[in-house]
Amino acid sequence: MKKKKRLLLGGIMSFIMVLAMMPGMAFAQDSGDNASEKVIFIEGQSYASLADAINSITEEGFSVPEGGDVVIEIRGDIDISDIGKNGIYRFDLSNVSGLKSLTIRGVSDDSEKVKVKSGVTCGNIDKAPYTPVVHINLPERGVLTVDNLHFPNSLMFDAYLPYASNGYRGTTIIENCIFNQCQIGYPQSSTIKYLNNEFRFTDDKN
Repeated sequence: MKKKKRLLLGGIMSFIMVLAMMPGMAFAQDSGDNASEKVIFIEGQSYASLADAINSITEEGFSVPEGGDVVIEIRGDIDISDIGKNGIYRFDLSNVSGLKSLTIRGVSDDSEKVKVKSGVTCGNIDKAPYTPVVHINLPERGVLTVDNLHFPNSLMFDAYLPYASNGYRGTTIIENCIFNQCQIGYPQSSTIKYLNNEFRFTDDKN
């Protein structure tokens, strides 16, 4: 009988010790630079920034999905103001074998869209700063789709780099997005489509 009591008491003490350690274990799991803190993904692989995710597509060993569409998921608010120079962001994916289209999509668990901040607000058309532009050069006639994102600052996308030949101008599709600031600039693509977007060009800083 005493042996059973000792075993029971030992089991209870072990359980209490496990409970006491759980907060520290959870903190250790969530601390540091790990996937649980990152919000940008391609096929389950996490990236520290949107630039890292886009540039990874050009790296040796990257596997383009069957069908040729690479999808970058943004699952939390991000700020891209530090990845470009003077509001210009250039990425060249024109030599990626098998790539036909790139989709940058916001994925949220609630009704609020994921925010992508550029850090640049709209200026007068004759004065800087102009609307920052993300140029993504895709293989010939490629399609760039930007979907389900909220842009609290000015920001535009296009499927063309200024130094690329005209034959590599692709299609840019912006859909289901919210824009808060004015859009002053000239996105460059063979075709540009803005579908089901909401434009809130007001002075409301919130």
